[in-house]
Amino acid sequence: MRIKRVTARRRAPRLVAAAAVLLVTACGSVVKAPPGFYEPGVAGAAGVPVAPGAGVAAGPALGGESATGTASSGGSAPLSQTSGAVGSASSGGAITGLASGPASGPATGPIPPADGPGVTATEIHIGIPVASDTGSIYKSLGSSSGAPTADEIQAQALAIVGYINAHGGAAGRHLVADFYLYSEGSGTFTSQGQEICEHFTKDDQVLLVLATGNNTQTLADCLAAAGVVLLDVGNSEIGDNQLLNALAPYYYRPFNANLDVFGTVIDTMVADGVLKAGDRVGDIRFDLPQYDRAMDDVIKPALARHGITLIDDYEYSYIDSVADLGTSSAETNNAILKFRTDDIDHVLLVGTQGVVPFFFMPAADSQNYHPVYVGSSMDIPGFMVVNVPADQMANFYGLGWNVVYDLDWNGVFSHANIPQWNQCIKIMGSTGTSVEGFSCDPYMFVAAALNQATVVSASGFGNGVARLGTSFATGQTLSLNFRPGGTDGVGEAREFEYSAPCKCEVYTGPPVAIQ
Repeated sequence: MRIKRVTARRRAPRLVAAAAVLLVTACGSVVKAPPGFYEPGVAGAAGVPVAPGAGVAAGPALGGESATGTASSGGSAPLSQTSGAVGSASSGGAITGLASGPASGPATGPIPPADGPGVTATEIHIGIPVASDTGSIYKSLGSSSGAPTADEIQAQALAIVGYINAHGGAAGRHLVADFYLYSEGSGTFTSQGQEICEHFTKDDQVLLVLATGNNTQTLADCLAAAGVVLLDVGNSEIGDNQLLNALAPYYYRPFNANLDVFGTVIDTMVADGVLKAGDRVGDIRFDLPQYDRAMDDVIKPALARHGITLIDDYEYSYIDSVADLGTSSAETNNAILKFRTDDIDHVLLVGTQGVVPFFFMPAADSQNYHPVYVGSSMDIPGFMVVNVPADQMANFYGLGWNVVYDLDWNGVFSHANIPQWNQCIKIMGSTGTSVEGFSCDPYMFVAAALNQATVVSASGFGNGVARLGTSFATGQTLSLNFRPGGTDGVGEAREFEYSAPCKCEVYTGPPVAIQ
């Protein structure tokens, strides 16, 4: 049975309660990061700053000429940096005390020509939209997870970009980070996406937008129409192959998979005995066209291959604002009532972004309803560990490919054997902020792809991504494999389940290939 909740708009659901936010700064402002910011104490740190074979030349600190950036009213200053390089800004003032110099270019070959917005002979501008109020939204929803402050995020971003510029830059040029600051709690998510797009395509033109929040399809569509790449590294609307291919070559989500992977999730859960013929299965997901296609083309056929029939298909309404989260809470009670009436004992979490189980699991626990849950990294199981009852997590199994989403929310997981993570900690450690070792990954990815490009443009960036193949490694993913025409690079996954002794998610079993 298909339970449908009709809404006026069918757009991207945005998870506010469990946003994977890396960049949060002050509200309603634009801050330009100087292109040559450099931390002298970090340049010689050991590790792998970018992927093997990515073509970035290691080198000494850049030259000592001064550089400035501006912050409009409401702007936020970076925290003090190492070796006396201190940035400061007042309302409408300049950020000073930073060093810059020419980028050294790729390790081999000529500097590629420019054929894209936001690119000059010496600079490549990247746009970074920053939500200012995510922390307060977390708190208002009762989430125990927090978010970094504005000063912390600005200092970290400057340190990462400065490190890249000091080690060859990207395509023979400096990266310049242009921040756009907005309020996630004001207006609708659709209008916010349009606002961000208009800024980075009209006011401050950029080659690509590196978006770490919850990004709507509105943003992706608008940027693509203007020829600007969206590098989506947040907890955003989840697409399928059809939707994402239509955005090529202007959309990449390198560290997450899409809805079409759910067939592999089901096959793996059947092989492990979590799902079997005779189980009474329902699913919860969003009311969006790509989810309809995933159900018809991927999930139902995968279940049928194993003699399993989907009994209930429950669709949550589109969420277009913080206020709309109240609708999700109300719909949860309807879903639980329906599932209990139909004796559903296995619930598939289909690309929920964590928002559905955030409401569903506590409500189910309060009603003594304890089904088996099957999900993936797209549901952010690590976030669930610290935000839903342990009795519900004990029945949660799935397939994961992102260590940060799967395991890394309660501090139990060790990163000692992940060199990219530890290198990132070294890069940002002297900022005096609370740092996470995955924060460097998207910036390093941008540099690696651009250093494989033969022309600095949207299509050139895409060709550079494809050339990375399996060479690029991060602090958050198990294994990556970038293919021509693809929008993500997830190459393998592992099963996860809840461990009561550590009160955490753990990986089990061997790696599973993701095609």
